[in-house]
Amino acid sequence: MKKLLKILLLTSLTIACKNKQNHMSRIDEKKDTVKTNAQKFSAIKLDYKKDPVCGMPVKAGIEDTLLYQGKIIGFCATECKLSFIMNPKSFSLTK
Repeated sequence: MKKLLKILLLTSLTIACKNKQNHMSRIDEKKDTVKTNAQKFSAIKLDYKKDPVCGMPVKAGIEDTLLYQGKIIGFCATECKLSFIMNPKSFSLTK
C-alpha cells in the first residue's frame, strides 16, 4: 500500500511540473505577441502626440489606435480608447 501511495505521489508531482512548464511557455508566447503588437503600432504615423483621454504622450507606448474624423489617434490603453468612443466630444484633441 505504501508503495502505491509513493508511486501516485511521484506521478502527481511529475504531472504538476509538466503543467507548470506548459503554462510558463504560454506566458512566453504571449510576451512575444505583445512585442509584435508594439512593433506593429510603431510604424503608424499618428496625428496627435498625446492620448486624448489621459494625456499620456503616445511615444511612451501605444496599446490601440482609432481613426476619428480622418485622423489617426493613439491610445495608451484599450480603456482610454473605449472612454473616447463613448463620448469623443468631451475630449480635446491637441497636436
